[in-house]
Amino acid sequence: TVGNNTTESTVAYEAPKALQLVGDSYTYHCFSVQKNVNGSAQMDRGCSRVTTMESVCGQLKAQNNGTEVSKCVPCSNNSCNGSSALGISLGVLMFTLIAALLSRQ
Repeated sequence: TVGNNTTESTVAYEAPKALQLVGDSYTYHCFSVQKNVNGSAQMDRGCSRVTTMESVCGQLKAQNNGTEVSKCVPCSNNSCNGSSALGISLGVLMFTLIAALLSRQ
């Protein structure tokens, strides 16, 4: 027989830590902004890195010299600046499909 000399050691396992998304001097904020460009309304959506003492809407107004920003909605949670047009069109599509299925019977 062969002897098995093993020593078990217990090592504490530490889970990897998530990377910090927000620094001490800046944060990320998303926005929906309506601008008037050459007499026509334009909706822009995006995200921007701003200092902790600065608002994302204030930064956009400073960057868009000569462009009138009529409505700015800042947000910091996921999917907060998405378009609602997709939801409406999906609702109309579902209604049409259900109506077509019911009319066949």
